[in-house]
Amino acid sequence: MLHAFAETGAALDLYRQALDMACEIGYRRGEAFVLTHMAYALAGERDPSTGARTRLAEAEAAFRRALAIRTEISPDSGLPMDDLAGLSRVALLASDAPAALAYAEEVLAWVDAHGTAGLELPGLAYLICYQALYAAGDGRAEAILQKGRDYVLQSARSADDAQRRMFLEQVPWNRDLLSGVSFPD
Repeated sequence: MLHAFAETGAALDLYRQALDMACEIGYRRGEAFVLTHMAYALAGERDPSTGARTRLAEAEAAFRRALAIRTEISPDSGLPMDDLAGLSRVALLASDAPAALAYAEEVLAWVDAHGTAGLELPGLAYLICYQALYAAGDGRAEAILQKGRDYVLQSARSADDAQRRMFLEQVPWNRDLLSGVSFPD
């Protein structure tokens, strides 16, 4: 997720170029992949003078488009869950805790039934689900936070020291899961 490590405007430019290429060659899986990442970048965009989120509607539309494509081409995979988690994040950013919880419930039900295999960003999905549960006052929030922490730590086990440190400390959602969760504002 380029925008998590770089300036959002530059990331959006690159995502648009990649989206154009994927559409031009008819690569639907790539189109959905780019839309998902572009949607996260759009959700993070703020007005420089007010700090207000300015592109939540665009982020929601991109997540919905990616979700439709992924559901069409891989209905039994975990990939649509990344977009449902993204829709939960957009709802959280829009202060719509009930909608955020509804999306998170879908993700958690899928993970309970199938595990995290197939999700592109399971750590981020766990973080968002925790945030949605917490915002709704759901008592399962702490258990989901712990599952997210366990997932991240287990995922880091096979890496060498430098890779492990980077994975745990430089990936924002992994860092948030492990060292005090941040909430979208």
